[in-house]
Amino acid sequence: MRALQTACGVLVFGHDQPAQLISADGTVTDVADLRSPGMAWLLGDGRRLAVFDSSHHRLESRYRLRLLDLTGSPAVTMPWPADQPFGVLGVHRDAIFFADPISAGVTMRWTPGTDPEPHPHPLQQIDPLTGTGTIRTREGISVIRPDGASVTVPIDTTARLALGGNQLWTMRSHPPALTLFPIEPGPHVEPQVWWLPEDRRRSPQGTFREPFWEDSSHVLFGYHLWHFPQEPAIGLRLSLTDGTVERLPAAGRPGQSVTFIEPLHVVP
Repeated sequence: MRALQTACGVLVFGHDQPAQLISADGTVTDVADLRSPGMAWLLGDGRRLAVFDSSHHRLESRYRLRLLDLTGSPAVTMPWPADQPFGVLGVHRDAIFFADPISAGVTMRWTPGTDPEPHPHPLQQIDPLTGTGTIRTREGISVIRPDGASVTVPIDTTARLALGGNQLWTMRSHPPALTLFPIEPGPHVEPQVWWLPEDRRRSPQGTFREPFWEDSSHVLFGYHLWHFPQEPAIGLRLSLTDGTVERLPAAGRPGQSVTFIEPLHVVP
């Protein structure tokens, strides 16, 4: 399950069922065209979603990218050969970035109302707030700013871009910690390690699910379903300003799956 805060309410995705839009007054509206939780990206205005669809039948596969407007405007389909595969990388404002596997190493960009065009850099991750992107290289991770300026950080290539595009992050399990690496290190700038409470059972998967950025200064960590802390909680909230860790109070039945609502970040 997945939940998104949009300009029109909270959009809740299930599996193999229509998504539901819950407005501020509690009205629930089915959105029949949305069924895949992991295949939708909210654009910067907070009301439109890029939706990737694919179908496979015997030796034939079809692909398309649609733009759905939660206010009711007609859907728009990206002009693209239906038999040519691609994968969405992310969005920034009105632009949707995707990888074209046929043209190896090429990142494409589509702004609704225009034709898709090649992006100058083969990006692998896009920051939705700034449009900053990353590329994995032999030397580490190259960070590309929207104006084309770049810097390569000598770091494990599993590191990912933090919300806001100013840091890279990695996560460890034993002991659990989030490490933030500066993109442009100075003589007195060091990585920051934020330690988290450890699960004494030391399970192979670790205590926490993948971190979730509430905003550029706060990160949420949800517990795995089988983790039962002594104090009822569904996870933790970490402040990147001062390191304060808050327990997120549990709701519902013990062991029940909890879904964080992804916040709306309206990009001007």
